[in-house]
Amino acid sequence: GAATFDNLGAAACFLPDIDLDGVPDLAVGAPFANTAGPNTGKVYVFSGGGLQPGLNPVGLAMAEIAGAEPGDEFGWSVSGADLDGDGRSELLTGSWLNSDAAQRAGKGYVFDGGTLGGGGALDASDAAWTVSGGNWFDRAGWALDATGDFDGDGLPDPVFGGYEVNTSEFDAGQTAIFLSTSAPGPGDHVLSDGAVLIDGTEVYEGSGWWVASGGDVDGD
Repeated sequence: GAATFDNLGAAACFLPDIDLDGVPDLAVGAPFANTAGPNTGKVYVFSGGGLQPGLNPVGLAMAEIAGAEPGDEFGWSVSGADLDGDGRSELLTGSWLNSDAAQRAGKGYVFDGGTLGGGGALDASDAAWTVSGGNWFDRAGWALDATGDFDGDGLPDPVFGGYEVNTSEFDAGQTAIFLSTSAPGPGDHVLSDGAVLIDGTEVYEGSGWWVASGGDVDGD
């Protein structure tokens, strides 16, 4: 990491390809990085073609994305996939303690591959669109993923978890699936805007604590 206690590597994922060199790229979160204040967080994007055996300092990153506010822990979760079919991977990252929508409601960010491919220093405001929790302490962005194609259109669909959403019960949690072909578009959105919602039904059930694509389980 760039500084003590940045917690670089708290989350990491391969990105199919951002810079179109034919090599998968790498996103690494540092949620405790003090960019705009304590624990603002940062995500580093490395070109796979530029990584070498041995030590690779963060200065080799082709792009750096800084979080918005102190305490947000931007970069807590990361995932990536080509959501729009243009050949460049998009990046998803979570800021589970963000308070833009409500205190600690959390937020997930989607960054366009074309924006990331330009490299350089970026920040949270460069996201193509975002998904926040709708209420206090929803914790949106704690977990996210973008590797499954749920509607069979050939594009992966992003999934965001908010494990403390109060649905029918306290902290039952909510998991929201957004379909790439009908994504909500630029701007700020909330978990309940998802095309498919999976709500917990018991107190403290925590739907959305962890999300991941399971592949084609039933062969359809």
